[in-house]
Amino acid sequence: MDFVSKFRQISLRAASIALILAVLAAVSGRWPEALGVLIGCLVALINFRLLAQSIPRLLELPFHAARKGAAVRYILRYALTISVLLMVNANPNLNVWAAFVGLVLIKAVILGEAVFIFARQKLQSCFNSSRWERGDK
Repeated sequence: MDFVSKFRQISLRAASIALILAVLAAVSGRWPEALGVLIGCLVALINFRLLAQSIPRLLELPFHAARKGAAVRYILRYALTISVLLMVNANPNLNVWAAFVGLVLIKAVILGEAVFIFARQKLQSCFNSSRWERGDK
Protein backbone atom coordinates (compact mmCIF):
# COMPACT_ATOMS: atom_id res chain seq x y z
CA MET A 1 0.00 0.00 0.00
CA ASP A 2 1.43 3.34 -0.97
CA PHE A 3 1.88 6.45 1.14
CA VAL A 4 -1.18 8.37 -0.09
CA SER A 5 -3.64 5.51 0.26
CA LYS A 6 -2.34 4.67 3.74
CA PHE A 7 -2.69 8.32 4.76
CA ARG A 8 -6.24 8.37 3.40
CA GLN A 9 -7.13 5.09 5.13
CA ILE A 10 -5.89 6.28 8.53
CA SER A 11 -7.64 9.64 8.12
CA LEU A 12 -10.96 8.05 7.17
CA ARG A 13 -10.82 5.60 10.07
CA ALA A 14 -10.08 8.35 12.58
CA ALA A 15 -12.81 10.59 11.14
CA SER A 16 -15.36 7.79 11.21
CA ILE A 17 -14.52 6.92 14.83
CA ALA A 18 -14.80 10.60 15.77
CA LEU A 19 -18.14 10.86 14.02
CA ILE A 20 -19.44 7.76 15.81
CA LEU A 21 -18.27 9.12 19.18
CA ALA A 22 -19.83 12.51 18.44
CA VAL A 23 -23.14 10.99 17.41
CA LEU A 24 -23.22 8.82 20.53
CA ALA A 25 -22.46 11.86 22.69
CA ALA A 26 -25.09 13.96 20.93
CA VAL A 27 -27.74 11.24 21.23
CA SER A 28 -27.09 11.05 24.95
CA GLY A 29 -27.46 14.84 25.21
CA ARG A 30 -23.79 15.67 25.73
CA TRP A 31 -23.29 18.34 23.10
CA PRO A 32 -20.06 19.81 24.59
CA GLU A 33 -18.43 16.40 24.36
CA ALA A 34 -19.67 15.84 20.81
CA LEU A 35 -18.32 19.18 19.63
CA GLY A 36 -15.07 18.64 21.53
CA VAL A 37 -14.42 15.29 19.84
CA LEU A 38 -15.14 16.75 16.42
CA ILE A 39 -12.90 19.78 16.96
CA GLY A 40 -10.10 17.63 18.37
CA CYS A 41 -10.30 15.19 15.47
CA LEU A 42 -10.35 18.05 12.96
CA VAL A 43 -7.16 19.50 14.44
CA ALA A 44 -5.56 16.04 14.55
CA LEU A 45 -6.41 15.52 10.88
CA ILE A 46 -4.93 18.92 10.00
CA ASN A 47 -1.75 18.08 11.93
CA PHE A 48 -1.55 14.67 10.27
CA ARG A 49 -2.01 16.27 6.84
CA LEU A 50 0.71 18.85 7.54
CA LEU A 51 3.05 16.07 8.67
CA ALA A 52 2.28 13.95 5.60
CA GLN A 53 2.92 16.90 3.29
CA SER A 54 6.20 17.84 4.93
CA ILE A 55 7.85 14.40 4.92
CA PRO A 56 8.50 14.11 1.15
CA ARG A 57 9.76 17.70 1.00
CA LEU A 58 12.11 17.21 3.94
CA LEU A 59 13.58 14.04 2.46
CA GLU A 60 14.81 15.99 -0.56
CA LEU A 61 16.64 18.64 1.49
CA PRO A 62 20.21 18.46 2.85
CA PHE A 63 20.55 17.26 6.43
CA HIS A 64 20.87 20.61 8.21
CA ALA A 65 18.09 22.25 6.20
CA ALA A 66 15.82 19.25 6.78
CA ARG A 67 16.52 19.30 10.51
CA LYS A 68 15.73 23.00 10.74
CA GLY A 69 12.60 22.64 8.59
CA ALA A 70 11.36 19.68 10.62
CA ALA A 71 11.88 21.56 13.89
CA VAL A 72 10.00 24.62 12.61
CA ARG A 73 7.09 22.51 11.34
CA TYR A 74 7.02 20.55 14.61
CA ILE A 75 6.75 23.76 16.62
CA LEU A 76 4.04 25.13 14.32
CA ARG A 77 1.96 21.94 14.51
CA TYR A 78 2.10 21.81 18.28
CA ALA A 79 1.46 25.54 18.60
CA LEU A 80 -1.72 24.91 16.61
CA THR A 81 -2.67 22.05 18.93
CA ILE A 82 -2.00 24.07 22.09
CA SER A 83 -3.90 27.09 20.80
CA VAL A 84 -6.93 24.95 19.96
CA LEU A 85 -6.85 23.30 23.39
CA LEU A 86 -6.65 26.72 25.04
CA MET A 87 -9.55 27.94 22.92
CA VAL A 88 -11.63 24.88 23.81
CA ASN A 89 -10.75 25.33 27.48
CA ALA A 90 -11.86 28.98 27.39
CA ASN A 91 -15.23 28.09 25.86
CA PRO A 92 -17.74 26.72 28.42
CA ASN A 93 -19.75 25.05 25.63
CA LEU A 94 -16.88 22.69 24.73
CA ASN A 95 -15.26 19.89 26.68
CA VAL A 96 -11.45 19.87 26.83
CA TRP A 97 -11.18 16.15 27.58
CA ALA A 98 -13.36 15.28 24.60
CA ALA A 99 -11.16 17.49 22.41
CA PHE A 100 -8.13 15.66 23.76
CA VAL A 101 -9.77 12.33 22.82
CA GLY A 102 -10.27 13.69 19.32
CA LEU A 103 -6.64 14.76 19.18
CA VAL A 104 -5.32 11.29 20.01
CA LEU A 105 -7.65 9.40 17.66
CA ILE A 106 -5.06 9.31 14.85
CA LYS A 107 -2.52 7.79 17.21
CA ALA A 108 -5.07 5.28 18.48
CA VAL A 109 -5.97 4.23 14.93
CA ILE A 110 -2.31 3.71 14.01
CA LEU A 111 -1.60 1.80 17.22
CA GLY A 112 -4.75 -0.31 16.86
CA GLU A 113 -3.84 -1.24 13.32
CA ALA A 114 -0.30 -2.19 14.39
CA VAL A 115 -1.62 -4.38 17.21
CA PHE A 116 -4.07 -6.05 14.84
CA ILE A 117 -1.35 -6.79 12.27
CA PHE A 118 1.00 -8.11 14.97
CA ALA A 119 -1.68 -10.39 16.44
CA ARG A 120 -2.64 -11.68 12.99
CA GLN A 121 0.99 -12.48 12.13
CA LYS A 122 1.55 -14.26 15.44
CA LEU A 123 -1.63 -16.28 15.00
CA GLN A 124 -0.65 -17.23 11.46
CA SER A 125 2.83 -18.25 12.61
CA CYS A 126 1.32 -20.49 15.29
CA PHE A 127 -0.77 -22.31 12.72
CA ASN A 128 2.00 -22.46 10.14
CA SER A 129 4.63 -23.81 12.56
CA SER A 130 2.49 -26.77 13.58
CA ARG A 131 2.20 -27.81 9.94
CA TRP A 132 6.00 -28.10 9.71
CA GLU A 133 6.22 -30.07 12.96
CA ARG A 134 3.90 -32.75 11.58
CA GLY A 135 6.09 -33.17 8.53
CA ASP A 136 3.59 -31.70 6.06
CA LYS A 137 4.97 -29.75 3.15
